Amino acid sequence: MIVTLDNAIYISMKNDLAFLLVGTINMYEHQSTVNLNMPVRFMIYLAQEYQMLVESASSSLYGNKLIPLPTPQCVVFYNGTEETPDEYELRLSSAFCNQDVEPAAEVIVRVVNINYGHNEYLMQGCELMSQYAEFVEITREYALLYDDREEAMNAAIDYCIAHGILEDILRKHRSQILGALLEEFDEKKYAKTLREEGWEAGRESGLRDGREAGLQEGRQKMAKAIARQLNLSVEEVLKMGADEN
Repeated sequence: MIVTLDNAIYISMKNDLAFLLVGTINMYEHQSTVNLNMPVRFMIYLAQEYQMLVESASSSLYGNKLIPLPTPQCVVFYNGTEETPDEYELRLSSAFCNQDVEPAAEVIVRVVNINYGHNEYLMQGCELMSQYAEFVEITREYALLYDDREEAMNAAIDYCIAHGILEDILRKHRSQILGALLEEFDEKKYAKTLREEGWEAGRESGLRDGREAGLQEGRQKMAKAIARQLNLSVEEVLKMGADEN
């Protein structure tokens, strides 16, 4: 039984999806930013779902008969630009002020990185998710190559259709997907994020010049985008750039 389903799936997937299956309540959320508050959010979601289940139960919450509750499974699918491991856990107890006291409550959230190039085993088991991850990667690459955002997204969609990436979905729902991409994908914010992440990575790593690290990362991403268009390797594109300099 599906108990919640809101919004749509695109670059910054906003879905909240939950369903009951074989004694478990499986709750999923898709995030395009790292959010350390997901455990408390899932706790609120769970409380709401449990309240509905209790209210519909044949036994009273105030009686002496135990009301069985489905076991929660909380998962975040992450596809933001900040580098994260393929998979890690977030715990509600990390937010508690007094870490010296054993907490009486806990929520564990499994965070799964579904960016292109991550979680190969998962991608091999789900072709649609694999294609979605590649589609998102391609839209980001094309955003770096074009000044006009709509032109960039149209070119990215054309490339994906030509190469069999979400081809049927993109052909049938092109206008809706393009509209969502234009609404959700903020090119300037993305470029700004790349610069900030490069600067922060450099600072935290003790590099003298974090800005240079950010520029290097930007060059790599640009080279990757150009390589895809020209059907070359990233190394060949970088070498071409070095030869020109």
